[in-house]
Amino acid sequence: MKPPPFDYVRAEHLDHALELLREHGEDAKPVAGGQSLIPLLNLRMARPALLVDINDLPLGELAVDGSTLRTGALVRHHALCSDPRVSATNPLLGAAARHIGHRAIRHRGTVGGSVAHADPAAELPLVALACGGRIVARSAGGTREIAAAEFGNGPFMTALEADELIVELRWPGGGAWGFAEFAERTGDFATAAAAAVVLTGRVAITGVPGSPARLPTVEAAIRADPGLAAEELRAVAEAELREHEPHLAGLVAEMVVRAVAQARHRERGAA
Repeated sequence: MKPPPFDYVRAEHLDHALELLREHGEDAKPVAGGQSLIPLLNLRMARPALLVDINDLPLGELAVDGSTLRTGALVRHHALCSDPRVSATNPLLGAAARHIGHRAIRHRGTVGGSVAHADPAAELPLVALACGGRIVARSAGGTREIAAAEFGNGPFMTALEADELIVELRWPGGGAWGFAEFAERTGDFATAAAAAVVLTGRVAITGVPGSPARLPTVEAAIRADPGLAAEELRAVAEAELREHEPHLAGLVAEMVVRAVAQARHRERGAA
């Protein structure tokens, strides 16, 4: 299937892109890697009147600010897998990025695009939630910072306004971590995944409606008993998950158990 007709403008600078988004509102879509948007266009599930190409904007910087990794919206997924600053500051982010699609997709897809697309099976929104990340969005009217916990409004829905563009993402690091994912085949979308960060006490998952989501009952059980046995942890996770997605509760709970086990192992290794 071919995409519906649309106009195309290659933004010359950031203010140019923001002015186009302000002028066209819901009828405009920014595009960079296009790994998510182009398939939607071809399936006619998205019908923007204007595509705003942002590849020339200076949003590809990756930097470390204390214990926080800062990535411009145009940082490609492959940089998360290969840049030593990622593995030194937030290795959870690098580990999760290796599960994104195939190599060609990782070389084109962007960090900002993945988070803005908000696919419930995507790895990067899951990591942002688990590590307490923040999203910096800018419009012609100014800049605002949004906590990852307040960014997602459901599958493919975010707190971004139509005239806003993600310009930077901030990924706090530190602490032992774990990540586990199940997919039918290498490169497929995750059927279920979980991330755990000891320092923040967060456990986040995908694989249930409204993902990614934190598991407050699981987090409370781990706080009450840091050495909670795997079988007991699995039972707590399954009970919490069964309320939302009974068919996947067992699989997602297994990912939770594996992610928490990895985090505990790394915590013991660092002690």
